[in-house]
Amino acid sequence: MMFQFRLESVLKLRQYERERQRQSVVLARERHAEFAAKRDAISQSRLAVIKELRQMNRDDVWVVDQVNLRQNHIEILNQGLLNAEADVVRAESQLAECLKRLISADQAACALERLAELQRTEFHKNEARIEARNLEDIARPDRRVA
Repeated sequence: MMFQFRLESVLKLRQYERERQRQSVVLARERHAEFAAKRDAISQSRLAVIKELRQMNRDDVWVVDQVNLRQNHIEILNQGLLNAEADVVRAESQLAECLKRLISADQAACALERLAELQRTEFHKNEARIEARNLEDIARPDRRVA
């Protein structure tokens, strides 16, 4: 006789949900990495423009239009950096939420897997007990043969 877990369909559903949550965590990590890279690129660009502005400040001759252009560029980059930082924070919160859902789905699937394993073990113990009892009945000398 084969073991049949009564909640097999529920277990498969939980395992599917766990896999779906794993995929959403992967996507959330990718989005977070993209936003962090964008933030870092804006920050590097901003630092390069600030360095140019400082170099212009050290020079003897200033070209006012170039200085104003660099200052405006820094302001635009500052705003972009604030927006990118907000995107990173949102991506971090989404990643945390995805991880929470993954943990919950993993716990649900693991609980059912443990239950299935316990029931499988109990089933095999019972099968072994029945088999041993049948062997004892066969080996008994006072057994009547029909």
